[in-house]
Amino acid sequence: MRSPSRRSVVSWPLLGIPRQGSHQHAYQIAPNLTRADHTTRGKEPSYSLVLGLSLRARRCIGTPAKLDANGLSLRGGSIAGRGWGWMRVVRFDRGHFWITFLAGVLLLTPAVTVSAAETTVRPVALHGQLAVVWADPQPAAGGTARTEALLIAADGRVRSIDLQRSTPQALAQLARLNGTPVLAEARVGQRGSLELQSLQPQPLASTGATRPPVRGHQQWANVLCRFSDMTDITPQPAEYVDNLMNGPEPSIADYWFDTSDGQIDTYGSTVWGWFDLPQPRSYYVTDTDFGPLIEYSRISEDCAGMADPFIDFNDYDGLNLLFNAELDGYARGGTFYYRFDGADRSFGTTWIPTWGYQTQYIMAHEMGHAFGLPHSSGPYDTPYDSMWDVMSLGGTCNPYHPQFGCIGADTIALHKVWLGWVPEERQFTFVAPQEATILLERLADPGPHGYLLARIPIQTSATHYYTVEVRRQVGYDRYVPGDAVLIHEVDEGRYDRPANVVDPDRNGNPNDDGAMWLPGETFRDARNDITIRVDSATATGFVVTIHAGDAFTRTWARTDRPIVEGVANRTWMWGPESFSGTIPETYFEASGSVRHVRYYDKSRMEITDVTGDPTETWYVTNGLLVVELTTGRMQMGDNLFDTRTPAQVNVAGDADDPLGPTYATFGALRNAPPLADGAPVVQRLARDGTVTTDPALAARGVTAAHRVQVPGIDHQVASPFWEFMHTSDVIWADGYGTAPLFPDPFYATGLPISEAYWAEVKVAGVYQDVLMQCFERRCLTYTPENPPGWQVEAGNVGQHYYAWRYAPVELEGALVFSSTRYGDSDIVLLRDGDTQPTPLTTSPAIDLTPDLSPDGRRIVFARVEGDVSNIWVMERDGSNQRQLTHGISAHEPVWSPDGTRIAFSGSVDHGLPDIWVMDADGSNLQVLTSNPYNDLNPDWSPDGARIVYSRDSLGGARLFIMDADGGNQQQLTYGGAWQIHPAWSPDGTTIVYAEANILSEIMGISVAGGQPWLIVSDGGYASEPDWSPDGDAIVYSSSSFGGTDVFIVSAEGGTPRNVTNSPANEAGPSWGRNVP
Repeated sequence: MRSPSRRSVVSWPLLGIPRQGSHQHAYQIAPNLTRADHTTRGKEPSYSLVLGLSLRARRCIGTPAKLDANGLSLRGGSIAGRGWGWMRVVRFDRGHFWITFLAGVLLLTPAVTVSAAETTVRPVALHGQLAVVWADPQPAAGGTARTEALLIAADGRVRSIDLQRSTPQALAQLARLNGTPVLAEARVGQRGSLELQSLQPQPLASTGATRPPVRGHQQWANVLCRFSDMTDITPQPAEYVDNLMNGPEPSIADYWFDTSDGQIDTYGSTVWGWFDLPQPRSYYVTDTDFGPLIEYSRISEDCAGMADPFIDFNDYDGLNLLFNAELDGYARGGTFYYRFDGADRSFGTTWIPTWGYQTQYIMAHEMGHAFGLPHSSGPYDTPYDSMWDVMSLGGTCNPYHPQFGCIGADTIALHKVWLGWVPEERQFTFVAPQEATILLERLADPGPHGYLLARIPIQTSATHYYTVEVRRQVGYDRYVPGDAVLIHEVDEGRYDRPANVVDPDRNGNPNDDGAMWLPGETFRDARNDITIRVDSATATGFVVTIHAGDAFTRTWARTDRPIVEGVANRTWMWGPESFSGTIPETYFEASGSVRHVRYYDKSRMEITDVTGDPTETWYVTNGLLVVELTTGRMQMGDNLFDTRTPAQVNVAGDADDPLGPTYATFGALRNAPPLADGAPVVQRLARDGTVTTDPALAARGVTAAHRVQVPGIDHQVASPFWEFMHTSDVIWADGYGTAPLFPDPFYATGLPISEAYWAEVKVAGVYQDVLMQCFERRCLTYTPENPPGWQVEAGNVGQHYYAWRYAPVELEGALVFSSTRYGDSDIVLLRDGDTQPTPLTTSPAIDLTPDLSPDGRRIVFARVEGDVSNIWVMERDGSNQRQLTHGISAHEPVWSPDGTRIAFSGSVDHGLPDIWVMDADGSNLQVLTSNPYNDLNPDWSPDGARIVYSRDSLGGARLFIMDADGGNQQQLTYGGAWQIHPAWSPDGTTIVYAEANILSEIMGISVAGGQPWLIVSDGGYASEPDWSPDGDAIVYSSSSFGGTDVFIVSAEGGTPRNVTNSPANEAGPSWGRNVP
């Protein structure tokens, strides 16, 4: 039930009349302000603001929204709403506004101005929560399905996502990441909407929210509401709804229990109503320029609020809101934010008009959307054509159930995986190249053996793949078209219906024999070298054989398979086999900013655009590794680089040769002038870069054979290399034959970035003359004394580059931070000499914001389980984990300098966060701040006498300093954007912090105040800085390369160094002492 409060309504005049000739978009609004007088620690009262048709914001006390006695003035194109964490801001997009608190979602109508000055050309990095809402028209009414998406950004704003203007790479992540924290790279459109460039999973530090499996008992409240002008209409009694939800087969509870194989139980869901709403239908469904529009905030708050006196919302997982008339022509499923009984959170919600609850199929379909499921379909123009899935058209109206009309079929295997209903051991993920024969068990009422789903990646893609499942006419699958193997082609870029039934006859019907695969039949995807053959049937499943090649292996096989099999006797172009296997690496322009690569001795293969044609020569490329090694600039995107130092690694010969030229040597010669055409190559190169002329080398007969002149490159190719690049020999192309080794002479090598030089290098312990020349992708060597076929060789660039890129970290002390490379979010430890961090926690919970104790032996951190965050502590090796806080939502713990106390940000009963301290064992809790603002990110002064923190108050977040007992609170920073995550220097003179707007920079300021200064601005969302123990350097996290990595920069500024370099998201670093 709602917490006791007194409510009063204040009337306000009309505002925001459109202005002629304005460059901004202004709209008329009619506000209503409701005040709820709560008695929480004397803080300011909570306000609910309703503008125009549906705008609703909590605690509208931020600068962008100013309340005064004469009315409401809106500035800056936004309204600030505050929950217990970050500010949430409304933005205009395609005629709607969105607002949320954490994961809550409201669709809102235009009511404020957005300046074109907010638009951006360069993508910006935004952290936040992704939400997708589906709207389904009445069957046979001729409407079209609608999909709407938004992002709750890390800068506190909630923005609509323009799906039409977002990239396919970003949309490929939409279905998989729905309902989870993400890192979005996006351009900001003229109306404030986001045009996504990339999207990655990212734990949201302020909440730790993730998309949990939908399992166990799921209590739903069914609230029945009548419009005030239609109170005489009651389409069905409450007993009907209770029977629909909780009765025997085919009730909703029976359906989900059977469909999930017993993993979800909605029995016991309650029914409340009918209630009479306080307003007529026209108040909740209004006519706009965009057609009828449901007023989410009005209809949801009013209808759900009717049941508030009777239920405790903390006991519920979802809401079905059922109405006694048509809404706007759509039934909906999605999420919505409510604030009842202190349960300030999102609920899975459906909005069902009269025609929706007359049939079980529609109720099941919309609840599927509330669980986060999209549509599936055939490969055609409608989402409502597949009888294989309740999330399409799956089910039957023949016979028509006398009470509940059409009955839904089961959902597809992919959806069950997403909801956590298929154990990992019953999912077969195919790794090409291979051939495998497996038993697939039926999806409905499965037996204990066999797989329930096979997933076959298309060209190593994580978002484009085939799924294979078995459907038999049992349980609710008795309504599917037949007993068969079913194949879906899944492209997560199709955010509205990512799974399409494979239907080779293309006759418009994905439910006939053409889409059902039976013994003796084989599906072939020749372009991607994938075959799926149905071998035989069992009593409850089918035996299936899957074959798949891959583009990496095909590329390798062309030149190097003949060598492995002894058919050719020549130099390797790649090597006998990959020494890394297929691994992910960060690349900004790739799908999800991650591309798959494979390292060989001689080079690295990479697939950047998985949507390209895998039969094209340049589908698989080999990276510009030599360019990176010689310049020291590691490429993380088309125009993104991580600056390191050129590699001091020998280009050729023995690794311990102290005299041979290195990649750094060649880096200094990139602009050396070219030789004349046909001139003899008699230049000799020393390790220090000295070039001399040795006329005796003319006897070797090497000349300048081919000059390459393109912007930035002007070099000759030496004759042995030019001849090698045009060699024809035995190759493999689905069989042996003779052809040019390289379809393009520069495919394997790239263009020359140096002249050719002779050098005396040690090979197998013996010094000899070797000709070497570096190209963009490889360095070639020519050793005349070698046997034919091996005189020209490719250097071991792949080995050299891998060792350079993944070199052991050089670090004074130790770092702890959160990482997703081992799971959802774990605490990891990185020490000097490590090549990768060591996981310390492996809990299914979300572990965040660790801090090393002053003696380096303990770690305190925040652990988020569900919607509850607590402070935990453990030993430095991850042992002896124990919970310190109870009954407080606690975040961002930090040790006092003497290790006896812990400060943190915490809140009680879903209130606003304050700064707290406690003893190291969790006792002696004290709250230090108590005000109507969000107090976050505490850190101690080195003497333990004071605490610096960030206060999210009027006008944004500012830094404050107070005594360690909470007294003498003084503001330190002014102006600017959001000033967060302060860290006190070891010498006590300086505080570094993140200044966040759309992007974020690391700043410094004297403890005495004054003018702050810039330390680093890397083009990403730099945040969470901490000092090295000696105060000479700063560690921080940033999204400058697409994902979130940990960086180190000098305390004086300069070029930051990426110390994690992983496609995983790694954040919240703490730098402390390294102890055994």
